[in-house]
Amino acid sequence: MKRLNSFYKIIIIMLMIIVSGFTFGLVGLTTSTAGDTNKSMLTFDNYELTQKGNLYGDFMNGLYSMFMNKKVDFNKLPKDSIQKYLNEFSNMFPKGSPFSTIDTISISSKFGWRKNPNTHKPQYHTGVDISMPIHTKINSTMSGEVVVVKYTTKATYGQGYGNYIVIKNSIGFQTLYSHLSGIYVREGQRVEKGQLIATVGITGNATGPNLHYEIYQAGELKNPLDSLFTNYNYIIANK
Repeated sequence: MKRLNSFYKIIIIMLMIIVSGFTFGLVGLTTSTAGDTNKSMLTFDNYELTQKGNLYGDFMNGLYSMFMNKKVDFNKLPKDSIQKYLNEFSNMFPKGSPFSTIDTISISSKFGWRKNPNTHKPQYHTGVDISMPIHTKINSTMSGEVVVVKYTTKATYGQGYGNYIVIKNSIGFQTLYSHLSGIYVREGQRVEKGQLIATVGITGNATGPNLHYEIYQAGELKNPLDSLFTNYNYIIANK
C-alpha cells in the first residue's frame, strides 16, 4: 500500500504541474529559435502542439489512456481541444469548496482527533464538518462516478452519516458527503465538478445542519483542508 500511495503521489504532483503551469506554459508557449534545429523546443504552429520527439504529447497520451480510459493524440490536437482535455483532467482533483457559490464557509469541526459532540469522548474525525443553513445546495468538488447513495432508515435514524453520497474517479480520488437532506444523483451516474448533488441536512448523528465532507486518495484518508485540496476562491472560518 505504501508503494501504491507513493506512486499516486508522484502521479498527482506530475498532473498538478501539467494542469497549472504546464497548461499555459506548454500549450500557450511559443518559442522562436530560428535556424537552430538541434535544440529540443516547443512551438505552437497553426494551433498544433509540436515538440522534438513528441515527448510531452506522448507523455499526456499515456496518462490519459491510463487514468481516463481514453485514447487521445495530444500531438495532433488543436489548441482549444488541448485546453479542454487539460481542464477535464484538472476537474478530477477534489479541489475547492463543496459550496461553490458561497464565499465563506465555517468549519464547525476539523479533521483529526476531537471530542465527539454526542458522546463527549475522544474520537478521530475522518473529515470536516461545514456549518450551513439547512437545504443549502452542495456541489461536487470533482468529476467522477456516484458509487454510493444511502438514505437513513427508521433503524438507523440518528446514527452515523445519515443520508450520504460517495463519488469516486479513475485517478484514485474518492469524496463523501453526509448528513444530507435532499439527494439529486443516483448510483452509477457520472457527475461533473461543480454539479449540484445534494442539499444540507441534519440526518444521522448531526447535532445541527451541516455537511460532513471526506476525501480519500488511493484509499488513504486525507485532510480536506490540506493545501492540495483548498484554494483561495473562498474564505475558511475555523471555529
